[in-house]
Amino acid sequence: MKKFLAILLAALMAFTMAACGGAASDDTDAAGNDAASAQNHATCTVTLDSGAVIVIGGAANDTVSKLGDHIDYMEAPSCVHEGSDKVYTYDGYTVTTSPDAAGNEYVAELALTSDVVALDNGVYIGCTLDEVKAAFGDSFEESFGVCKFTLDG
Repeated sequence: MKKFLAILLAALMAFTMAACGGAASDDTDAAGNDAASAQNHATCTVTLDSGAVIVIGGAANDTVSKLGDHIDYMEAPSCVHEGSDKVYTYDGYTVTTSPDAAGNEYVAELALTSDVVALDNGVYIGCTLDEVKAAFGDSFEESFGVCKFTLDG
């Protein structure tokens, strides 16, 4: 059971980090503009069962401000660009933001951390592999017991 829970968590994280479509924009005149910066990232919209909408690849300020008060907050110097990666912890999930080359923050990751929250399609930590397949399809890669789903849109 622990192994499957790890597989499910990894699959959910892979889902959130998947190339979810949306072509990168050639608009490089985004200096200091968080919303314009979001146009330079491929985006994937994820809706939680609570109705919270998280746009992975979207402007961090837009998403974080709509999610309300976080339980915990942590930041560390980014390994990729100037600035800090930030992790906002909420009840049942975390949202990680990162700076881009222009210094604007975007949402880099959504990770479910407990079964108190689910995706709007019903997937949650503790689902069976069959339930995850029913939600995301059979198109996945398995490596070392981890299933990686890549989704479009």
